[in-house]
Amino acid sequence: MAHPHGRGRSTMPRMRTASLIIAVLGAVLAVQAHAMPQSEDSSRATEPRVAVQNGVAWFYGHRFEAPFTLEYCDDGLAINGSFLPREVRLFPKSRPGHGDTLRAELSARALEILRDAQRNHVPRDEAFAQIEQLYRSCPLVKRAELRGYSLRTSYKDRSGDYILQLVDPERVAMRDMALEESSLKERGTQSKHLLQLKDHLESAGSILWFDSPGYVLLPKDDSARIDAILQRMQQKEKITKEEGAFLQSLIPASLGELSRMAEQPKRLLTLFPHPEAR
Repeated sequence: MAHPHGRGRSTMPRMRTASLIIAVLGAVLAVQAHAMPQSEDSSRATEPRVAVQNGVAWFYGHRFEAPFTLEYCDDGLAINGSFLPREVRLFPKSRPGHGDTLRAELSARALEILRDAQRNHVPRDEAFAQIEQLYRSCPLVKRAELRGYSLRTSYKDRSGDYILQLVDPERVAMRDMALEESSLKERGTQSKHLLQLKDHLESAGSILWFDSPGYVLLPKDDSARIDAILQRMQQKEKITKEEGAFLQSLIPASLGELSRMAEQPKRLLTLFPHPEAR
C-alpha cells in the first residue's frame, strides 16, 4: 500500500481514517473510511524505526524539523511518536449482507488485476485504471475516482466516502501467505520504506503528508521555498498567485486543501512513553 500511509493542535472537529481490512486472498488492499477517534492505544508496536537528522516533514498540517524519528504504528506512520489514529472496522459477525459480499468480490478482483499486471508487465497506471473501471461498473458503487495511488469510492448502501489504497503491481504478492510470513514481509517492506524516506530527508529534501494516507516527496531544490510558503499559509498570510501556481505544480492538491491542512492540522495521538515526542 502506498503510502503513509503512514502520524498537535487544531480547533476544528477531528476526523480520522479507519481501515477496513478485507481477508480475501491475502489481499494487500485496505479500504479506509473517516470516523471520529475514540481512544488512545499505547500498546502498538513501534518498530521498524529510523532516526532522521536532517530535513522537514509536514505531517497532516504539523511541521516537524529534524532531528526526529520515523516509525510504523497502527499500520501507519508516526513522527516522534505522533500518529494519525486509525480504527480497524471488521465486517459484522452476523451473516454478511449482499453489499458486503460484493465489496469482498471487488477487492478480490482488484487484487487479481494487480497480479495479472505483474505477470504481463502491464504499466501501473493502466492497472489502476482497470481497477477504477471495475468499481465504476459495479451497481453497488455510487462513485469511484482515482487519485494517484488512492481510489475514492462511495456505496449506495453506506454513507460516507471510502479510500482504497493501491500498490504498484510489482509489489503485490503472487500467492497467499501464512500470517507470520505476511507479517515478516510487511515489516521488511516498512523498514525499506522508512530508509527511503530518511534518505530523501537527509539529502535536503522534504515530505508532505496530506489527505490521509497520501504523501509527496518534494524536490530538494524547491524544498526550502515550499516550506517557507507553507509556514506563511499556516500563519494565515496571503500568498501570491505565482506562489500558489508553484505549489500546485509540485503538490497534487488544491490550494484550498493545502490552506486547510496548514491552518487546521489533523488531530494526532502520541505513543507513550516516547522520549522524542514533542
